[in-house]
Amino acid sequence: MNKMSGYICLGVSALFLLAGCISVSYKGESFPATEKVQLLKGMKKVPEGYKIMGKVIAHAPSEDFSNGEIINKITSRAEAEGADAVLIQSLEELKTNEVREDEFLDKTPDPNVGWGVDDNFDGDIKKVDDDFGDTRKNKKVEVPVYRTVIKALFLKKTEDKK
Repeated sequence: MNKMSGYICLGVSALFLLAGCISVSYKGESFPATEKVQLLKGMKKVPEGYKIMGKVIAHAPSEDFSNGEIINKITSRAEAEGADAVLIQSLEELKTNEVREDEFLDKTPDPNVGWGVDDNFDGDIKKVDDDFGDTRKNKKVEVPVYRTVIKALFLKKTEDKK
């Protein structure tokens, strides 16, 4: 029984790690690994002397990982795939389908500090209900969670023909 609970704990830990990691997906050619990859940004087309070997998309929770950490993961993958350069094409912050109720709860004013409510609490609730609808219903407030998404091209140097 003790060994089984260890496996369960290990499985739950793995799920938490997978939920908050950087995902990198690559589609394209592979070559022998390279040691150093050049990072190219702000270019609208593939520079002369390079060819496209594949496309990559990487994403991670915005609050957990910086753009630099995601780009480092992309360049590591580029080295493993044998790329000579990475051309960043886009960097976006997109909403996920997750809901973060805890952020709303953390930003709610402390009722002990005062909300301007006097002794006529029932009257105040009625006034709020008249203005905004029934406030006593258990409504969930959704706070969007964002993911950083980076799209890039892996490039390979072309042979110089001189």
